[in-house]
Formats: sequence, C-alpha cells, structure tokens
Amino acid sequence: MEYYFAYFNFPEGKQESLKSTNPLERINRQLRKITCRLGHFQNQRSLDIFIYLTLKEEGFIIDEGFEDMPVSNQKFTSLEFANKS
Repeated sequence: MEYYFAYFNFPEGKQESLKSTNPLERINRQLRKITCRLGHFQNQRSLDIFIYLTLKEEGFIIDEGFEDMPVSNQKFTSLEFANKS
C-alpha cells in the first residue's frame, strides 16, 4: 500500500509537478466518495481497516492464503455496509 502513496513522501512543492496514474486516481476518487458519504471514523484503526478493505475490493491488494485469520469485527469483512445510502 505504501507504493501507492509514495507521492506524499515528496516535498509539497514537488508534488504538484509529479504526474499521477489512472489506477491511483481511481482509488483516490473511490476513497473520497465513500468517506464523504460515511462522514468520520471512530479512530485511526477503523480508518485503516476501511482503506485496506477498499483497496482490497478494488483489486489493489491480493492477500490469498489469509482466509483463516480471525476477524475481530464482522462488519469490516465487506464494504457492502458502506455502499448503502
């Protein structure tokens, strides 16, 4: 995931001259769209989980082989709740 946000490691003055990629712009649009609809998050962990699941749903993260890991909160196993109006 750090690969997609490497842009932010550059000084602010240099960020404007860097070009973005279509996949990065698409995921940024998706994150903005859903976070605007949801409002705020209870804590940093819930935001991290949301971003991870969004990236996974969009195909940016493939974590095959981890299906047996326990999930502490079942509502975070799918983004269906976020897509409801």
